[in-house]
Amino acid sequence: MTSCDLDTPVPDWVIEHPESLAVFQELGIDYSCGGKSMGYACRERGLNAAAVLEKLHHRLAAKHDDSPSESQEHLPPTTEERNMAFTHANPGDVIDVRPLGSSLATAKTATLLKTGKIEVIRLVMT
Repeated sequence: MTSCDLDTPVPDWVIEHPESLAVFQELGIDYSCGGKSMGYACRERGLNAAAVLEKLHHRLAAKHDDSPSESQEHLPPTTEERNMAFTHANPGDVIDVRPLGSSLATAKTATLLKTGKIEVIRLVMT
């Protein structure tokens, strides 16, 4: 069902399985950045990592049981499915890194570049 485990960074859980976001929010686990593994984040919050993993697998199984019919599989993601920690750029996207100026009030945090060794994020804090 999932390649994510206790060693997987929390943001990767959210990217691969957007439905996991609700569990992280419910348990107060930081899901936005930092690259902490899910196991580490659980220990940091004093949570039983195995119980959290079981809860996540339960949530993913429920989502899988509600999976769309074959005719619906190629529909664009819903707003809820797109509601991740922050926006990630896609390959080939042109990214404007100039100062935000007057658009700062409506800007959102976004990943500018992500590889296996580095992630560059524009962190927006109003």
